[in-house]
Amino acid sequence: MRSARRELVNSIRSRFGIPRRLRAGLLAVGLLASGCAGSPGSFPGLSRSGDAGREIRPEAPPEYDVLVAQQHQVDGSGQAAVAAYRRALAKDADSSYLHLALADALARSQHMDEAIAHARLALDLDPERREARTLIAQLHRIRGEPQLAEASLVTPEGAPLDLEAAYQLYHLYLETGRAEAAVEVARWMRDEDPEEVRGYVMLASALERAGRSLEAEAVLEEALLIEPENLRLRTMLARSKRLRGDREGEIRVYEETLTDFPDDRETLESLADAQISEGDYEGAIWTLARIEERFPEDLSSALRLAFLFFDTGSYDEAVDRFARIV
Repeated sequence: MRSARRELVNSIRSRFGIPRRLRAGLLAVGLLASGCAGSPGSFPGLSRSGDAGREIRPEAPPEYDVLVAQQHQVDGSGQAAVAAYRRALAKDADSSYLHLALADALARSQHMDEAIAHARLALDLDPERREARTLIAQLHRIRGEPQLAEASLVTPEGAPLDLEAAYQLYHLYLETGRAEAAVEVARWMRDEDPEEVRGYVMLASALERAGRSLEAEAVLEEALLIEPENLRLRTMLARSKRLRGDREGEIRVYEETLTDFPDDRETLESLADAQISEGDYEGAIWTLARIEERFPEDLSSALRLAFLFFDTGSYDEAVDRFARIV
């Protein structure tokens, strides 16, 4: 029982960053409320049968109602959770945390207008509460209101409020077909944290969406200077070259990757595909044979190698491979 109460309190604490005073109150209520001998996993005094009279306690502090709301959310009872948060807010109407918690519960129950209203009240009471801005933007995105979502994430000058806001703006711009705006916000993210490759990846993706593939590849090459062993960056670079028809450049990326990661299966398979597309059957045979050697359980590559031997007139090798597979 003690473990269940601790998990419940910790889940609340991690959700919205509960103020220290409220955090202490939650702990006290969880430990001292009557009915502590209830069934495992249930909130003290909260009836699973839906007896609302047992959980409504006007004399209890708002922290009690928060715990009740959280238990209802665990149980999947969204409307009951909303009602409990309303009771908590009636006892402490100036709590930014409670307005935000109610907004979240309302959003989960599809009451979007009221959810946005309470999220804005949470932000008015605590302008530094970033979770409120995030929720407001998310709700406007869900409602198909990109301009209102954007307005909640930028300064009066139009710059992102912070990195988290920039991340949301980036996806908002891509969702609404504003690739160039996504490029600018991704560039801002990269410049804010030039040692973090995420900004480079997002900038490269936005540049590619904007039809600026060569610039995207240059950005990926910059990122590889920071993390030369990042296989995702190498894969993105090779893919970009392939999409714009630069098969030689694509193959060069794979070969450079295999210098550092000689047994990377995905790179070997991609190299074989590129070599076959270029008509370099000798190179493809060498690559597929390497896969066969390193990954003997890979029957798919072995079958490709057998057909490639057959197509190039190496019938004995083809028959030998087919016999092994069968």
